[in-house]
Amino acid sequence: MNSGKAVNLPCFFSPYSLFDRQPVLPYNNKNSRSENPERIIMRKQSFIEKLIEGSLNQKELTISDLPHKRRQVYKHLILNRFGTLFSVGFFNALFWLPLFGWYYFSGFYVMEKLKSSDPSQVAELLGNLMFLEYGTMVPLFCIGALGLAGMFYVIRRMCWGESVSLVHDFKKGIKQSWKQFLLIGFLFGVAVFILEYLLHQYSLKLYESALVNVMLYAGTIIIYLLTMMQLIFAFPMSSLYWIGNFSLFKGSISFTFRYFPKNLLIFLISLFPFLVFIMLPSVLFRFIGILVFLLFGAMHTAVIWTLYSHSVFDKHINRQDYPDYVNKGINPLEEQAESNNDK
Repeated sequence: MNSGKAVNLPCFFSPYSLFDRQPVLPYNNKNSRSENPERIIMRKQSFIEKLIEGSLNQKELTISDLPHKRRQVYKHLILNRFGTLFSVGFFNALFWLPLFGWYYFSGFYVMEKLKSSDPSQVAELLGNLMFLEYGTMVPLFCIGALGLAGMFYVIRRMCWGESVSLVHDFKKGIKQSWKQFLLIGFLFGVAVFILEYLLHQYSLKLYESALVNVMLYAGTIIIYLLTMMQLIFAFPMSSLYWIGNFSLFKGSISFTFRYFPKNLLIFLISLFPFLVFIMLPSVLFRFIGILVFLLFGAMHTAVIWTLYSHSVFDKHINRQDYPDYVNKGINPLEEQAESNNDK
């Protein structure tokens, strides 16, 4: 595979190459520790080291060991590598703790400020309070996104059946993708600030027409949803390929609309169980919901998004330009393999 190889794109992309550099290869660095597993396995690990790093004695899955479907990959990871999943989720959660703490501190302050203010001044205070609560979160979203860079790289290796040294691979994921994940975190933080501000403004300025109010709320929520659904492809794409920023967002938007019904289902499956608690009015339940999501939900979501997005990448990118990546981590059934060979 030559560097700079262009990718023939589906019709909904521009005629220019979406991926102007070759993908990030797990074993393309001669100095990488993963190319010398003997150096890793020789060191004995304590229980804590195994929990944090993942077992260094994990074997690379053979063809016969691989699951036949991506849903079986998910089941295999939950049943056999949950300790490593929990560890990478814990590492990622550390990057989100500043946002988590500021969300509750600023929210409590805003609530008390509104209670003590004259009702006639609420509209004037709202802009400043929304900036205090959500505008100041933008840098914290950037910090959290760095944790996602490490987590998505580790989980991609796990989905491909490759052994993982958690600390080493987590740092490697951040090192190779931190710029784009930082940009994604910044843009998403700005989007959250704008959309939350609009929703609060609507609550204060209700129009006489109920239809107008419903359309404003519905339109804002749909934009909010579409913004989050783009992340299903943006995070795995940035972790897997060397790709320009414009092409990254263009590709994510294209896949979002092309597979909208399926994307919506994947989005709900991956996030809905945790969003139920977060959307409850009780502060205690929201606190528990966010905490559970940080420790368990984030890694659950990352696994689902990685497996699903890779199935889309196989159809539109990998099958023609990176055949070694097609169904990687999956052992196709014999009849499926034969049909693929015939093609």
